[in-house]
This record gives sequence, structure tokens and C-alpha cells, in this order.
Amino acid sequence: SPGDGHDPLRRFPATLASTISGRIASEGLPTITLDGELTEATALQRAADIEPVLDEHQKGQVLYRRGEVLTPAQYEDVLLENQQFMALGSFTDRWLARLGLIGLLAGLAIFFAAYATTSWSRIARNPLRLIALSAVMTIMLSISVFVSAEAVVFMWAAAIAPIVFVSMVVRLAYDQRLAVFLGGVQAAMTALALQLGIGWFILTMIGSGAVIAQLREVRDRHSLLHASVLGAIVLGLGTIVLGLVELPMVPAAWTQIFVQAILAVASSIGVGFLVLGILPSIERGFGITTGMTLAELRDPRRPLLQQLQQRAPGTYNHSLQVANIAEAAADAIGADSLLVYVGALYHDIGKMNKPEYFIENRGEGPNKHENLSPAMSLLVIIGHVKDGIELAREYNIPRQIIHFIESHHGTTLVEYFYHAARQQAEDDENVTVEEIEYRYPGPKPHTREAAILMLSDCVESAARAMTERKPSQIEQLVRDLALKRLMDGQFDECNLTFTELAQIQAAIVSRVNAIYHGRVSYPEEDEQPKAIASTA
Repeated sequence: SPGDGHDPLRRFPATLASTISGRIASEGLPTITLDGELTEATALQRAADIEPVLDEHQKGQVLYRRGEVLTPAQYEDVLLENQQFMALGSFTDRWLARLGLIGLLAGLAIFFAAYATTSWSRIARNPLRLIALSAVMTIMLSISVFVSAEAVVFMWAAAIAPIVFVSMVVRLAYDQRLAVFLGGVQAAMTALALQLGIGWFILTMIGSGAVIAQLREVRDRHSLLHASVLGAIVLGLGTIVLGLVELPMVPAAWTQIFVQAILAVASSIGVGFLVLGILPSIERGFGITTGMTLAELRDPRRPLLQQLQQRAPGTYNHSLQVANIAEAAADAIGADSLLVYVGALYHDIGKMNKPEYFIENRGEGPNKHENLSPAMSLLVIIGHVKDGIELAREYNIPRQIIHFIESHHGTTLVEYFYHAARQQAEDDENVTVEEIEYRYPGPKPHTREAAILMLSDCVESAARAMTERKPSQIEQLVRDLALKRLMDGQFDECNLTFTELAQIQAAIVSRVNAIYHGRVSYPEEDEQPKAIASTA
């Protein structure tokens, strides 16, 4: 065979060699066959003859130092060391640090849950809110870990963006205090999971704090974008400062610093656009109403408000006056003035179903209640709350606004028809009138804003019915009505303090006096010359 190094044609005479080779070539048959067993045995023998080369590393040997640019050989050593540790290390060595990390994360989670439920009644009343917040934070942490593991080059963005996202969402759903707290918890968990230092934690707290501070009221799209741009500037500059502190001043470090700064800026701006796009989903998921939605709802061209203007103009005018009064009162105690203003606009929409049964829409027409019994009149009056709730749900009015509709009378007594029913009952011994039967079904106000609306509503109605509106009389009216609601327990379920109640009363008195201010009485035409003469 050719494997022995000899030409087989040499066995034939030279005159026949060319003829034989031509014949073999013309048939196209293989002239060499593979001996598989012999080939495998030879390969194994050759491999066995190779002496192993051991690259020994002493225990404790440093594979690389901080600030060094890794060579390919060093990088391979690091990967090999990690593989050997995972394969040969004991269970305790491999999992003890991980169990400690899991314990720290669990402690943070327990602290977060305890603090949130004890400090925010909305979360304590509805455990689903706590579950939703936990789910958002867990998903964001998972994204940080996954992206950092799969694409190390984007680790800086993967670590920062979820924290900014959590801070924005919580600020929109609740308040600044909870947003700062949960932003800190998210930053701490991310720092533990990705083994980032205290400097990075401080950087993210400053950046998320800048974003949160700009989200006091989100009344338009520019608010979110402005907050994200400011956060991007803070995070970008902070990243450069952190790099100068932590990294050695070598050319490669400068490249890393600027790349990380660009990633930090892009993360904040990207999160701003993301939150802006999914804002309706955030509102539905957390049952909130942002200032942007409230600004749209206060537009008098909204279908429901247009119907109220056309079908019950007196009620619409009353709602406008109540909105102005309530807005001033909310500003006085730092409550959400936009929320209470919109709630006031919609609180009486149920009256448009039977507008003529309410005095502000009756005008000079007959009193419809004269032909009804007190019990029937009661059903009509109380029914405007139920009708308003149904209309609000039909037009997809947010749940926060519906609470103003259902609670603006709380469980107060419909006094006029209650006393009318008692007078009728005096003539019939078989008829008994229970006070509970003449009360609104509630609920009572659950928020400061709803309590403000309740007081503003009754004050405006009572002030409009006064024949003489002197400032002292209006002040006494406001104080009497506030005390009456307080003693009736209408403010028991909202976190309204006595100090705030006093501030609300002062603001309402000031605004009502401004609405019903005194006017100059001009003389008639025939009296004008006398008036001019007396003036001269």
C-alpha cells in the first residue's frame, strides 16, 4: 500500500507501467482504503505519548490587580479558576456566601413590607398593592442581574435604569417619601446582587432623588421628560465623579468612565420615555390618577361636563363654586388641589338625571317635592349619589374621582325631609320615623381631599341660601358646619387633624367672602343729580 513509502508500479516493467496506470485511472476505483481501527489505535498511541504540561498556581496567588489591563492569558486563568472552584469547591465554600446574600435580601424585603404597611394606610388596607410593588421590584432586580450576566458591557445601564423606573412609578402611584424609600431598597438589593460599592449606591440615590423631586405634579408630558433629563444630567456627572474617585487614572479608565456616563444618561432618558408610554397601564395597575389625567378631566369640553352644563346648569355653576372653594382649602394644608378641584366638578353629576328636583335648577318653576311624600323625596335626593356613580363608571371616570361622588355627603342626615317626615308622623301614631332611614348611605370621606369637598359643598349651598352674607355671618356659618360634620363623625375615616381643619375653615371663609363680596349700591337715574349735588 502507499503507506509503506514504495510505489506499487515499480513491481512492473517500465514498458507496462504507463499502460497499467492508465487502465487503473480509467476505471475510477479507489486505490487507497481507510483502516479505521488502525487509525484510531495510532491516534490514541500518539496522544498517550504526549507528556502533560501543568501550569501550576500557588494558593493565594494574585491573578490580576486593580487597574491592570488583563491579557488574554490572565483572562483565561480567571475563567479557569472560577470553573475549578465551582467543580471542586465544597458545598459550604460555594453556597455560604450566596446564602448570606439571600438572607440580606430577605431582610430588606421584610423591612420594606413592614415599613410600607405601617406607614401607608392605602397599602395596609389593600395587600394587593404590596404584592404589586414587590412584583415590580423583583422584576426590576431580575432584569438587572440577567442583563449584567449576559451583556457585561451594559451592566451600568442595567443597574441604574430599574432603580430610576421604580422611583418614578412609586412617586406617581404614592408619594415622594415612599418613592425615596423604595428607590433606596431597590438600590441596596441591586448593589448586593451585582457586588457594587457604596459609591455606586450613593450615586443612584442622588440620581433617583433628583427625578423624584421633579415629579411633584405630573400635569403634562413635559413633566416626566423634564424629570428624566434632570436625572440623566445628575447621573452622568455623578458617574464621572465616582470614576475619578474609584478608578486609577490610566487611559483605559477614562474610556470606561465616559462609557458609563453615557449609559447612565441614556438609562434615565430611556426610562422617562418608557414610563410616559405605559402611564395609562400604571394608572390602571395601581388604581391612581396622575395630574396629567386630572388636567384632562377638568376640561369643560369633556362629554360628561358638557351634559351637566346643558341639563343642569344650576348644578354645574354650584360645582364650579365648590371647586374654587375646595381648591383654596386644599392649598392651605398642602393637599392635592388639582384632585379636589376635579372631584368637585364631578361630585354632583348624578343630579342631571332629575335636575328639576334640585333647587339650584328649579328657577321660577314649581317645587316638585310638594307633590311627594318625604320618603319619596328622600329617595330622589339620595339617588343622585347612586346615579352619579353609575354615570362616572359609564364614562370611565377614575376611581379616585368616584370616591368624591360617593362620599361628598358621607352618612349625613337629610334634615329637611327628616323633619318633614317627623311632623307628618305626629299626626299618625302608627308611623315611626327613624333617623337612620334619612341618612345618606355613605361611605364617609377616606381622604383629606374628600373631607375638604364635603365641607366646601355644604358651605357653598348654605351661603347661597343666606339672605345677608356679612363676613362675620359667613365665618360663623363655616365654623358651625365644620363642627357639625366633626361631631357627626364624618371625618373619622380620613387623616385630617384639628390644625388642618382650622386652616381649611380659614381658607373657606376667605374664598366664600371673595365670592359673595359686597357691592356698591348705585342710585336710580332720578336720584343721580341729588347724589352728585350732595357729593359736591
